[in-house]
Amino acid sequence: MERHDENRDFTEKSVTSYAVVTSNSTAWGAGWYVVNSDVTIDERVTVTGEVHLILCDGKTLTASKGINVSDGNSLTIYAQSEGDGMGKLSATGKIYQAGIGGVGKDGAGGAITVNGGVVTATGANGGAGIGGGNGGAGGTIAVSGGTVTATGGENGAGIGDGKGATENGTISLSWTDFDNDSVTASSYVGTVTLAKDFAIQETGALVTAAALSAGDADAKTIVPRYPPATWTTEPAAQSLTCSGAAQELVTADAADGGTAQYQLGSDGAYSGTIPTATDAGTYTVYYKVVGDDAHTDTNEASVDVTISKASLTVTAEAQSKTYGESDPELTFAASGFVGDDTESVIEGALSRAEGESVGTYAIGQGTLSAG
Repeated sequence: MERHDENRDFTEKSVTSYAVVTSNSTAWGAGWYVVNSDVTIDERVTVTGEVHLILCDGKTLTASKGINVSDGNSLTIYAQSEGDGMGKLSATGKIYQAGIGGVGKDGAGGAITVNGGVVTATGANGGAGIGGGNGGAGGTIAVSGGTVTATGGENGAGIGDGKGATENGTISLSWTDFDNDSVTASSYVGTVTLAKDFAIQETGALVTAAALSAGDADAKTIVPRYPPATWTTEPAAQSLTCSGAAQELVTADAADGGTAQYQLGSDGAYSGTIPTATDAGTYTVYYKVVGDDAHTDTNEASVDVTISKASLTVTAEAQSKTYGESDPELTFAASGFVGDDTESVIEGALSRAEGESVGTYAIGQGTLSAG
């Protein structure tokens, strides 16, 4: 018999002692049980000890009055395989009962684990879908795979505590089959933890354990969501001065779970190459990590990068004149041009200190500039 274990690995396991579930199988003692045909059980099933249930592909077990898993007992549900052909379990509690879990007033649930299968559980009169009966704590509930739908009865949790419970159970949610696993619950009542990321199916919004406990995702289907990729070293603006050659605008980066992508300006296209620029000015570089098969993309971010103008060195050339003559042309020598720039980029003129008496006068920048 092939089963799906807690780690969701297919394992060939020989079960030397197991029971085939029939319509008369109402008392499940410790051991293994197999649903290998469509079966309807009209009485409530009682689980005692540690029970393992395998749902064979394409087969359905209907527990018309639910399954009693009380405090101190455990039920672990497996699918033979994953995907559309998984076996199914439908369990419906009656007066004050959980669909799967506690029974009667103040009936606390035991340890209930769903590793696979299409599991539908409905509580009644304050009983949880999966968890406690009316007034009972939910026990220890873990969902690690499969398609689970749980509806509480009259203020009972979909998954978790029964109506009015004075103690809280625990709820651990995870997934293994990205394409097929999902959880739908009318509410989550208890201490919720998420072993992996989930999203609300309708919106794609990330789900948190706090949001589930607060009822923000009540009656909504949550589905697997890969975690986002991360930056281990985020790009930063380079300190640049125009050199006449193309320069990388941001520092090299490192990403975990994906590949860094960049875009120069809002009209550019993303690529894996760090953008470059040559001319002085301010540029906006957008960047993100595009997630691999097991991660989602990061949010887009941006940084402004300035390439400063290069500095020119202008040296005034000494001039002379005889008293009473007009000033000679003030000339200069310039250096530090970049690229194809020449003295033609310089505008304006030098000036000298005022005065006409015999003496020495300083030559200044005047209106000289390089634009």
